[in-house]
Amino acid sequence: MERELIPKSGVLSLSAVPNDILMWSHYADSHRGVCLKFDRSKLKFVQVFEERYGEPYQRKDDSGRHEESFEAAPVEYAESVPTIRLFPDPRPAWGASVFTKSRHWSYEREWRVLVPPSADVTGHGWRKLPERSLAGVIFGSEIRPEDEEQVLQWIKMGGAQVPLFRAEKEPGRFEFGIREIR
Repeated sequence: MERELIPKSGVLSLSAVPNDILMWSHYADSHRGVCLKFDRSKLKFVQVFEERYGEPYQRKDDSGRHEESFEAAPVEYAESVPTIRLFPDPRPAWGASVFTKSRHWSYEREWRVLVPPSADVTGHGWRKLPERSLAGVIFGSEIRPEDEEQVLQWIKMGGAQVPLFRAEKEPGRFEFGIREIR
């Protein structure tokens, strides 16, 4: 049932702009972090709902299960908070609350993915990404060498073969370029 499902789900927030100076300042420890690049076509979280979630999942296969795919969708930027009606179906309200933000945040060009609950994690926390969805890693212009090395070790441990990039300040401008380094 949605009332049980919603609080156990997560939200993955992404941006379409890997070179925005404010994004690096706010979300990447003042340019010392990394930006993960994803292949949106592979960034899908699939959840199989069993009878334990009960109705309203009417579409079920012969085994009594229903599979739902959660994919990235753009955030809508609005002047006012959306009106949310929980009855008779809370799903539109859930979507409006997750996919709507103030227009003041529009520079982020955000995309979000609803991440269904997993057996071992409820709410926020680590989730396994869909296979081959990581498409690259961008190192911040001020990343510490030891942090860069740690990220490279994580990539190696995960078995990913992805291109590596570096965000570099554009001379005389308040902008960053993204340059492939391997």
